[in-house]
Amino acid sequence: MKLKLLMCGLLFGAPAVSPLFAQDYQHLTISSGLNEDVIANGANTAAGSTTTIVDNDSFAFVAADFQPTGSSVPPAYGLPVNGIITSAATPGLTYSLADYSSNNSLRIHGTTPAPAVTTGTLVFSNQVNAKKLYMLATSGSGASTVTVVVNFADATSQTFTGIVLPDWFNSTAQPIAASGFGRVSVATDNVENPSNNPRLYQIQLNIDTANQTKLVESIDITKTSTAAGVANIFAISADVLGTCPAPEALTAVSGVDTGTVSWDAAIIVPGEGYDYYLSTTNTAPTAATEPTGNVDNATTSVSFEDLTIGQTYYVWVRSNCSESDQGPWVMASFTTGQISVTYNGGEIQTLYNSGPNTGSATTCPGTLTVAVPDGYQVAATAVSYTMTTASNGWMSEQRSLLVSTGNNTTEASVSSGAGNSGGTMNYNRTGLTIANGLTGNVGYELRAWRTYGGSGCNTTWNKVDNNSWKVTVTYECVTPDTPAAEAEQTLCPGSTVADIMAETSYENAVLRVYDAETGGEPLEATTELVSGTTYYVSQYRYTCESDRQAVVVTVGLPAAPTAGSQQYCDGATVSSLEADGIATAELHWYATADATESLDAEDELETGSYFVSQSVGECEGERTEVAVTVISLDEPNAEEEQSVCNGATVADLMATAEDGAALHWYATGDAPDALTPETALASGSYFVSQTLEGCESDREEVIVTVISLGAPTASAQTVCAGTTLEELSADIEENAELHWYAGADTPGPLSDEALVQNGSYFASQSVEGCESERVEVVVNVTVVPGPAVTAQVFCAGATAADLMATPTEGADLRWYATADISEELGEELVLESGNYFVSQSAEGCESERIEVAVTVNALPDAPAGNTEQFFVEGDLIGSLEVTFAEGAEGQWFVMNEAMELVPVEPTEALVDGETYYISQSVNDCESEYLAVTASIDLATQTFGIKGLQVYPNPADNVVNLSANGVIANATLSNLLGQTVMVKQNNANSMQMDISALAAGTYVLSIRSAEGASASVKIVKQ
Repeated sequence: MKLKLLMCGLLFGAPAVSPLFAQDYQHLTISSGLNEDVIANGANTAAGSTTTIVDNDSFAFVAADFQPTGSSVPPAYGLPVNGIITSAATPGLTYSLADYSSNNSLRIHGTTPAPAVTTGTLVFSNQVNAKKLYMLATSGSGASTVTVVVNFADATSQTFTGIVLPDWFNSTAQPIAASGFGRVSVATDNVENPSNNPRLYQIQLNIDTANQTKLVESIDITKTSTAAGVANIFAISADVLGTCPAPEALTAVSGVDTGTVSWDAAIIVPGEGYDYYLSTTNTAPTAATEPTGNVDNATTSVSFEDLTIGQTYYVWVRSNCSESDQGPWVMASFTTGQISVTYNGGEIQTLYNSGPNTGSATTCPGTLTVAVPDGYQVAATAVSYTMTTASNGWMSEQRSLLVSTGNNTTEASVSSGAGNSGGTMNYNRTGLTIANGLTGNVGYELRAWRTYGGSGCNTTWNKVDNNSWKVTVTYECVTPDTPAAEAEQTLCPGSTVADIMAETSYENAVLRVYDAETGGEPLEATTELVSGTTYYVSQYRYTCESDRQAVVVTVGLPAAPTAGSQQYCDGATVSSLEADGIATAELHWYATADATESLDAEDELETGSYFVSQSVGECEGERTEVAVTVISLDEPNAEEEQSVCNGATVADLMATAEDGAALHWYATGDAPDALTPETALASGSYFVSQTLEGCESDREEVIVTVISLGAPTASAQTVCAGTTLEELSADIEENAELHWYAGADTPGPLSDEALVQNGSYFASQSVEGCESERVEVVVNVTVVPGPAVTAQVFCAGATAADLMATPTEGADLRWYATADISEELGEELVLESGNYFVSQSAEGCESERIEVAVTVNALPDAPAGNTEQFFVEGDLIGSLEVTFAEGAEGQWFVMNEAMELVPVEPTEALVDGETYYISQSVNDCESEYLAVTASIDLATQTFGIKGLQVYPNPADNVVNLSANGVIANATLSNLLGQTVMVKQNNANSMQMDISALAAGTYVLSIRSAEGASASVKIVKQ
C-alpha cells in the first residue's frame, strides 16, 4: 500500500520575482452585498465573533489575532490581520478582505438555515474600467456552481455561467489564491491547522473587449447547483484598463541576427503611437526612461537587425497616449540564433520502468524536429516541459530523458521528479550538448517513464502535458571552406581587387579580399592592385567567414604564349589547339597576325598558320605563330552486303583502303575499340574505317550474313502405328528444310509419306543449298489393341457415361457415334438403341474402334391407384390398392426427414397419415412414383373424389391429376398454409407445372365439379 506524506505550513502566495508588471491591479471596494461574518477574530469566542459558519457543519475561518480566552495564544497561521491576501496564483495580484468584525462574506447557501439564500449582489463604490476581474471565493460542505453577471454603469452586462467554486479542502479545480490558514469550530473554539487547507480560490472573469471601456458597477452571483455546497465570496480585484492601456499579447520571434516583436493594438488607440525600448538586460525602463524609438498607432510590430548572435534581447513596449499620459511598459524577449519548437501532439505517455537509465528505450516517446537554418549548426540545446500525476501517482515517480535522434546521443543522466505527492512538476535544462554540430532537420525524442503504476505505456499515473514540451536550439555558423584561388595571378595594369580570381563553394557566399593574413577590414572592390603584393581571399556566408587564401599578384602585360607545330585530323576545331601560358590567363586564337577578331572555339581547322595570344582580364599580350597540318581521310571502299560461311572471322571481310592507310572494323558505329582480325563473325552490321598518321576516317556500314547450320535438335521418339516421317519432330532453324535418311551416310533422303518403323533414322537441315550434319533419332512405334466389349442393355434416360468396355491397364476409353467420326460422344448424350464404337488410348496412341450393340428399354408408367386410401388399424402396406403392369415388380418407400425415399417392406403395418410411395420395374427399369396417403377409416362420411390419381410424387416439374369425375380446380399451399398456386379446370384430368417452386413438401387441395374435395401431400424434388 502506498502512503503519502502531508506537508505542514502556511503560504500566502508569495509572487515570483519580476521587475515589472504590465497589469494595474486594484481592489474593488464593496459598499453593499456582504451578508455574513464567517471569520473568527480578536479576543472573543468563535461564536461571539461570527454570525455563521463557512460550511454546513460548524467551522468558520480563523484570523491571526483570534483569542477565544484571555490566556489563549493567537495562532501562528490564520488570515492576516490587515486583511490583505496576496495571490499565490498570479504575481502582483492582491485582495482586500472586509472587516473581520463585520459582514465579510457573500454567503449563498440555497438551503439552510432558512430563509434560503440563492443569490446576492456586490455593489462597488470605486467603479473602474477592467480587463479582468478576480473573485476570491470558496465553497463549504462540497463544491458550488454559480452564475456571475457583471453589471456596467451604462446598464449593460456580461454573464458567466457554470462557474465552479471548489470545496474549501484539497481541490485544484481552480487556481489557489491562499491556503493553510486554519479554521475554528464555532461550537468548541477548537482551532485546526490541516496541511494546505482550507483554501481560497481565484476565479478569473475575462471582460469582453467591447466592455473593457465601461465602468464596473456591481456583480450579481446566483447559486445554480442544488447540492449542499455553501458558496462564499469574499473580495473582488480588477486588472484595471487605465486611461492609456498597454498593448496586448506581445510575441517575439528571432532570426540569426534579427528579431521582431509584435502585439495586438491597445483597446484605447494611443494618439502618439507606441514607444519601444531595446536592452540586453532585463532591467525594466521607468516612466522617465528615454525610449529607443516610436511607431505610429497603426503599426503593431517593430524589427531589429544586425544584432549579436546568441544574445538575449528584452523589448519593452508602451502606449503613448499623449505627452502627459503614457501607459505601463510590457515586455517580450528573444534570443538571436535560437529556434524553439513546442510539441502539440497530445499528452506523452509514460512507460513503466522501475529503474530506467540513459540506455533505456520506450515504445511511446514524444518526437519533434527543429529545422536549423542553412549554414548553421547546433551549438546548444535547452529543454523544458511539465509532468502531471493522476490516479495516486507521485511526482517522485517521474523519470525522463532527452535524446538527440540525429546522432543517437542522450543526456548524461535521467531526470527524476521530487515529492511524495501528486501534482505537476516543471522540468527545465539548458546548455545540453547532445546535438551539437548537427545541421538541417534535427530530431529530438523525449522519453518518459514512471516507476509506479501498472505496466506498458499510458497516461493513467503520470504523463507529459501536451503543449508543455519545448526544445530550444541555439545555433552557430558553420565555417565556410577556404575559397579556391590560384596562388599566383598575373593581372593587367589598372586591375582592382574585384579582378582577383577565386571561386566560392556556395551559391550564397561572397568573396572578401584583405591585405593582411589576419585581422583588418576587407578591401573595397575598387582598390587598385599593387604588383608583387600578396593578397588574402576569404568567402563570407551568412554571418561566418572562412580562412584566407594567399594570392601573389603580378601586374603587367602577359608575355606571348609558347606553342610548336601541330597536326590534327579532319574535323578538329580551334578548341583543340594547344599553347602554354599563364595558368590564370585566357588564350585567344587568330587566323592572321593582325586579325582583330579571335576565332570561335567551334571553328574547324584547316592546314596553315594560326596565331595565339594570352590575356589576363582585359589585358592581352603579343601573338605567337603556330603551323597546323590537317589530315583528311574518306571512308574506305567496301561492298555494302557481304555473305560469309560459318566460322569466318573479321579478317575475311573485304574493303579497300588508301595507300598507307590501315583498315579498322567495329561492331557498332560508335564502338570505341576496333575488332581483332580473329574475331568470329555473326550475321549483322559491321563498320569499317581507315586510319593514316593517327587520323581515322568516318565509318562505313557493311551488312554481313553468316550462313551457319548445326544439326537439327531431335531426341528419341515414340510414335503410334501409322505415323509417317513427316510427323516426326525435330527443331530446325527458321527457313531451313528438314531431311530424313535411313542411314548416317545414305545418299538420298526418304519420302515424307513413308511409314515409320521401329529403328534409327537420321535428320539434317539445309538453307540456301547448305546442309548440316545428320543427327541420329531412335524411333519406337507403339501399337495399342482395341478394348474388350459386349452388347449392353439400358433403361430410357441412360447416357454415354453409362457405356461400358474393358480397357487394358493404364488405357483410356473413347466412345464414338460411328466408326470414322472424329468427335467423341459427350457424357451427357442420351443413349438410343443401336450401335456405338469404342477405342482405347495409351501413351498418346489410339487403338482401332470396336462396334458395340446397345439396347435401350423404355421406363414403365407409375403404378395406378388412389392417392388417398383408408385402412383399418393393423392393415399392412401391401394391402393398399395399387395396379401394376403385367410382369412388373413393385417397391414401396417412405420419405425420411432428410427428404430421402427409404425402401419399406409391404409386410410392415400402415401408419395413419403417412404417405407411401410405390414404383414398378419392368426389365430392370423403374417407373416414377405413385404417392398414396394412408388414413385410418373412422367410419365417418368423407367427401373424397372417386378415382383420384396424383402422380408422379415426388415430382420434378409437372404433377398430373386425374379422376372419374370433372376436376373443377386445384390449390397448392406450403406447410405454413400459404397459397403458392391456384389453377382452374373443367375436365377429368389436369397438369400443374411446379418447376419454379423450391424443393419441399406441399399440400394439394382438389375440388370436383360436384363439390367433393380431397387433399394430397406432394413432394417437389
